[in-house]
Amino acid sequence: IDISKAFDTLDHEILLNKFYKDGIQNSLFDWLHAFLKNRKQFVQIGGSESSE
Repeated sequence: IDISKAFDTLDHEILLNKFYKDGIQNSLFDWLHAFLKNRKQFVQIGGSESSE
């Protein structure tokens, strides 16, 4: 089952660029960048997992 359309998506690079342009260029930016980089999600129900 493809449930990707059920959730809003946000391009992390666009978000990070917006923060950077708005002046968030300190340790908070560094933390957000590290937190969002290569982040993946999946759903697990019982013993079954969705693809990333």
